[in-house]
Amino acid sequence: MSHLVSLARVLAGPGAGAIVALALLGACSANDARALAPGFQLTDQRQETVSLGNLRGRVVVLTFLYTHCPDTCPLYVSKIKQALTGLAAPGDISVIAVTVDPERDTVEQLGTFAGNWPAGWHFLTGNPAEAARVWSSYGVYVEKEEATLHSTAHEYGVTHSAKVVLIDRRGYTASELKGDWTAAELRKGVELLAGPGQRGGSWGLSSPVVTFLQRCGEFASSHPWVYMGLVFLITAPALGLSAYLLRVFFHTKSP
Repeated sequence: MSHLVSLARVLAGPGAGAIVALALLGACSANDARALAPGFQLTDQRQETVSLGNLRGRVVVLTFLYTHCPDTCPLYVSKIKQALTGLAAPGDISVIAVTVDPERDTVEQLGTFAGNWPAGWHFLTGNPAEAARVWSSYGVYVEKEEATLHSTAHEYGVTHSAKVVLIDRRGYTASELKGDWTAAELRKGVELLAGPGQRGGSWGLSSPVVTFLQRCGEFASSHPWVYMGLVFLITAPALGLSAYLLRVFFHTKSP
């Protein structure tokens, strides 16, 4: 039985346990195709400070626009409104629109513009440097079109990247919609993030246990063979010990 005790000590020893734990933690913790959405703090149309960090626990629909935009911006916000109309638990969803024209889009201007859209939406502005940092962190290209000879200095346009960014309840970038997306596509994305299964369960939204299990599930689906290999390595000591015990048992029972 001395050999059995030695084997059990090796397989169940703290060194082996630490290696298994580190392998599992490393694989699951490193697996997150989504990145934490860059934080920002700007002022909305009600002159209230809005911080992305304070919206944890809510699904965030983030877009970029300017109030003098003649085409794409009104179309985008119209499709956002259409996508969110009739959704269950709309209070769990925040719509954020960051201006790409902070010089003209003052708090007062945004207040006038916001009157045409749902009351709970936030239209954000700040000084040019603050706004530019947000554009840069979200990969939004912005370029002012100079006024023509027949226009005034205030009658310029702004060329900018048109996109909608979906941010999940934990503050991670879930997906982006660019180009000619549909309201149905946005609605589906929001429903996936706002569903009951995304609330974090009885442990609470910020539970590290829930986060760890979610990432393990993501790792298993994206790297099935690697995950199966890790599972085998983790269970192999227990299986080996069981086989050894059975062998010893039957060997002692044999005449």
